[in-house]
Amino acid sequence: MKSRYLPVTVLLCGFLSSPTQAQMVGTCDPSIGEALLDVGNVRARILNNGNFFWRGSPHVYEVPKGGGKNAIFASGIWVGGLVDGQLRLAGSTYGPYEFWAGPLDGDGLPPADCSMFDRVFTVSRSDLATYDNRATATPDLLDWPTGLGAPTLDRNGEPVDLLGRPQMERVDRVIDLDAGERPDITGDQMLWWVQNDRGNVHERSGAPPLGIEMHVSAFAYNVPGALGNTTFYRYKLFYKGAKPATDTYFGLFSDPDMGNFDDDWVGSDSVLNLGYVYNADNFDEGAEGYGEAPPAVGYKLLEVSGGEEDSLSTGVDSQPKRGLMTSFMYYTGGGGVVGDPTNADHMYNYLRSRWKDGLHATYGGNGRDSGGPRTNYVYSGNPPGFWSEANYDGLGTAMAPADMRFVVANGPFEMKPEEGHRQFTVAIIASFGADNLDSVQRLKKESEAIQAFFDSGLDLAAPPDAPVITTTTESGEVLIEWTNDEESNNYQDSYNAVNNTILEVLDDRNYRFEGYNLLEFESPSDQKGRLLAVFDVINGVKQVMAGDSIRFPIAFGTDSGVQHSFRIQGLTNYRTYLYGVQAYAYNVNSSPQALFGPVTRFEVVPAVSKKEGAPPLRIGITPNPYKGASDYEVSSFTDEVRFTNMPEQATIRVFQLSGVLVRTLVKNSVEPFITWDLRTDNNLPIGSGLYVIHVETEGGDQVLKFGVVKKQVVLNAY
Repeated sequence: MKSRYLPVTVLLCGFLSSPTQAQMVGTCDPSIGEALLDVGNVRARILNNGNFFWRGSPHVYEVPKGGGKNAIFASGIWVGGLVDGQLRLAGSTYGPYEFWAGPLDGDGLPPADCSMFDRVFTVSRSDLATYDNRATATPDLLDWPTGLGAPTLDRNGEPVDLLGRPQMERVDRVIDLDAGERPDITGDQMLWWVQNDRGNVHERSGAPPLGIEMHVSAFAYNVPGALGNTTFYRYKLFYKGAKPATDTYFGLFSDPDMGNFDDDWVGSDSVLNLGYVYNADNFDEGAEGYGEAPPAVGYKLLEVSGGEEDSLSTGVDSQPKRGLMTSFMYYTGGGGVVGDPTNADHMYNYLRSRWKDGLHATYGGNGRDSGGPRTNYVYSGNPPGFWSEANYDGLGTAMAPADMRFVVANGPFEMKPEEGHRQFTVAIIASFGADNLDSVQRLKKESEAIQAFFDSGLDLAAPPDAPVITTTTESGEVLIEWTNDEESNNYQDSYNAVNNTILEVLDDRNYRFEGYNLLEFESPSDQKGRLLAVFDVINGVKQVMAGDSIRFPIAFGTDSGVQHSFRIQGLTNYRTYLYGVQAYAYNVNSSPQALFGPVTRFEVVPAVSKKEGAPPLRIGITPNPYKGASDYEVSSFTDEVRFTNMPEQATIRVFQLSGVLVRTLVKNSVEPFITWDLRTDNNLPIGSGLYVIHVETEGGDQVLKFGVVKKQVVLNAY
């Protein structure tokens, strides 16, 4: 297994101790926010410190998801430019990291305490469907930071943009779900966060910061095929420096480690704006290797927008820009002029197709001192042709495979104060071909398809809307019913949508409603679930396959006919069960052939129903949740809660979420309440957690949920 050290940067004492540098940075702690982008066929560890996928073990860019193989070790943002001739840069490889959580204020200064912003927010379309249908919101949905710039739509579908207001008026403003606001999600799952380069001293690069507030979105799609093997990253750069930054470059560094780390080759395609990694042979060996026919993985620059029109010729680079990716540069692990960067000058040079010592890359050979013309795109040939690592001299001679890194960059451009923002969108694409070289060819074709999809406005046919759920519980069973309201695109199972990603002229380009999936989830964190039943159109369509060279099923029809209800029996009373219902559509000419809607998730607790004709029960428990103390306790050594609005006779049973009985209380008194000391039937204190309480009365039964956070016991030492 490859290890990573954190290189020690030699800092110029006079540089860091200057008054200018001291005024420009804060005292923020390193950012520790993270989340998983995992809705599609990729599981990626997303961080809010300027880097991705690794911040100490484990490194996570697993594709295919669940396969146990990671295609990328670490990746990160590098941004560098000149202010009054002084190089300012933020970037890292393996730490210390040079972005911190939170925005910059109107003076371009970081928060006094970045920890309050240290969070990566995650929202999926399934989260929105669950809220709209069941009024249940995830913490990230409730706290969606609209005031910080997290993309939000009002009830009319118009953007909610508060960035023009003073920061103090909006910094605590979160989404107003009750007013109809919703996150403006791209993809089926989107992560969002804000970071800045002035939170503290740049120990890794040794450079002063530019003064950038960066809004970042990471998103993916829950579909098979090339789109499901792709993750997207959108960077919005707000420059808040006092003076213009010239000759600026934005780039992404990657240490790919495509499976086994020391047998990789890299390459570029300037026409496709693509830098990529592939295996040097057709078998990726080792415990971390992909085995036979390993994939190729590429970084594709999809978009560069915003800012003012830049001059093609500036004081540093006199070459006109070509395309979106203006530079692709590789380097290797270790030292030397072609090795790992150790300061800002080295990083800035790599952003500009230069080696660490400032020499420009040249065409041919290993890109250094080849005698060829200068080039901004190293290994730009189509393997196994010349000039690629599979054929670096035109005679078929291959480079020795190695632990490779590369940088994909755009620049130079100028950033001016108050110019708005610049936007960069990058796709990371994994492609699986018949062999290691065919994976490169497939990557290039699929990168074109991803670009066309992006240029179309990310116009994937909207999937069927989530159904509306109602449940009726009985003893040991639940009846689940679902429907679609009149505003739904699947009202009366009528979903029909054109697939605009089909480029060929075909008679049938439309997805049509096919059926419903009923899923069971092990826990709230379970995103995949287990398929319990399928209720689909009787049309001969059963198992739906996806993929090209590797085929796999994505839908499992039964041809049994569409239903809108299902009764599940044999359940344990008072145990919490988690289910979901999802509609899906089908088109034989599409890729993917099946299009899945968001899942409406819900929970049920089987119990005896209320007796017919009995008045409604309004039994409560207070305080709920219990947080270490209550008004009913006579001392700090006792715990006590109270059941309220109780009838004279009742039996109370307290269960763990797993269904295990914890305590039974019997009431036979005229008082309208009964107390509980938070102990089990064995006189042991209960632990912190969530409990299900069943109250049985002559007028029927009621089920309560009760949360407990026990107080810490502090023992004095003498």
